[in-house]
Amino acid sequence: MADWSVKFDMADVEKLLARVESGLLDRRRLHELFVIHVQGHVFRNWPKGPPLSSLTVATRRKGSSAVLQDTGRLRLSITGQSPTTGISKADGTLNAAKDQEAVVGTRLPYARIHQTGGVIRAIRTKNLAIPMTARARAVGSPLNFGKDKLQFVPSKKSGVTGLLVERSRVR
Repeated sequence: MADWSVKFDMADVEKLLARVESGLLDRRRLHELFVIHVQGHVFRNWPKGPPLSSLTVATRRKGSSAVLQDTGRLRLSITGQSPTTGISKADGTLNAAKDQEAVVGTRLPYARIHQTGGVIRAIRTKNLAIPMTARARAVGSPLNFGKDKLQFVPSKKSGVTGLLVERSRVR
């Protein structure tokens, strides 16, 4: 039977233990790493799906064909810069690393409907108007188009009431 031995350099072990201890004492840094890790997870697992219809892509502000991503603002508010470099609260992020907590999230109001689903209903009118052109988005509301500028065209499709179109473009 051969004799063997293991020799430890205690100086290296003590350095390693000191690093572990300082990491446990500096919770803010630990929380920063957690936020960065979660941001990476959200970025890598952002929803993907079948290709969008050409009409859907055409109605988007930026013409994006990515699923659940028109401007990319929601994704950036979650996966944006780490807490150490900062991202504007006005941009919607809740990401923060403090001594006692780590927060990853967004304050954008449409985030909840994306996450949990639901029905979006018109509040002050009978139907919900969704602008489909740059001009319609610039005007802001069908009421701002001016009297007798729009015409309602009923839809034969189930679940869709109809479309408001400019009278000059109706054929």
